[in-house]
Amino acid sequence: MLFGIMLYGMCCRCAAQGAGDQWDLQRCLDYAKTNNIQLNTLRLSQEISKETLLQAKAAMYPSLNGGMTQTYVHSNGANAEIAGTGSSNNFTSGYSLGSSWTVFNLSIEAILISVTGGLIGVLLGITATRLVTLFLHWPTLIMDSSIILSFLVCALTGIFFGWYPAQKASGLDPIEALHYE
Repeated sequence: MLFGIMLYGMCCRCAAQGAGDQWDLQRCLDYAKTNNIQLNTLRLSQEISKETLLQAKAAMYPSLNGGMTQTYVHSNGANAEIAGTGSSNNFTSGYSLGSSWTVFNLSIEAILISVTGGLIGVLLGITATRLVTLFLHWPTLIMDSSIILSFLVCALTGIFFGWYPAQKASGLDPIEALHYE
């Protein structure tokens, strides 16, 4: 008897649910995909990343800005000199054109590290040369051109290896770049 009542209650409930839309597994999955907050947040993050990538790529190209202003002022009023009313017209205009192009957008960190490393290397080289002369009594000569050349090689190497990976990474899709850690 109890089983019959439960069976009758389940049939009534199923009939009441059946009166509306039919929800099958595929419809439930589709609804979850379109209305899931986490998935929508991830989609929005992906769109923002793509837009940021497009803006970064566009920043590598020259930009040209232009502007134009025109002002026209007409006024009527009393004029005491001619004992009556008068009007005046005033017209001004201005034009402007500007352009910019960022040739190198280098990381300050890469520049500072490479220049600091170059200075430390030059100072250590000069110190080592002085110590060899002082303790071993060997005649040594420090040429200005060797100091400049060693500093330039160190600085340019650091700047290049700071710029090249950044340039290579700027061409990647952010989602794909994060995928291959």
